[in-house]
Amino acid sequence: MRFLGIHDGHNATVCLYDDGKIVAMVSEERFSRKKNHSGFPTLAVQWLVKEFGVRGADIDLVAVPGLVVPMQEFGHQAGPWYRLASTASRLVPARIIGSHGMAKSYVALRRLREARTRQLAQHLAPYEIPESRIRLVDHHTAHAHAAYWLDS
Repeated sequence: MRFLGIHDGHNATVCLYDDGKIVAMVSEERFSRKKNHSGFPTLAVQWLVKEFGVRGADIDLVAVPGLVVPMQEFGHQAGPWYRLASTASRLVPARIIGSHGMAKSYVALRRLREARTRQLAQHLAPYEIPESRIRLVDHHTAHAHAAYWLDS
């Protein structure tokens, strides 16, 4: 399985995995010359695709940490939807949320996730990676998986 890991917050980075091995990883700051570059790593993705001849059809999955919205956009683009979802998560008991988690249970969070996925799909459109292959994963869970699976 071949997939891209993309971090679009501070220290924006892209990583190409192939069958559980890191093939390449590069940060946007190497191309933008802005230390701790924040945002989608456009130039890093372009380099990786060109350098390794990656086509959209070659990518099984794109994983992006951050279930809702990149840190730099909190309160900016998310605005009232983020506040509503945050409030709802504190008011509704966990047993009502269910096994699929809060992000799939509430309209406000679902809308944020859909908007975020569409935004990522626009960035990935030049590489013909469909929106259906984009997965938003919890930031801290991504750290845990990296520590567990990539230790060998």
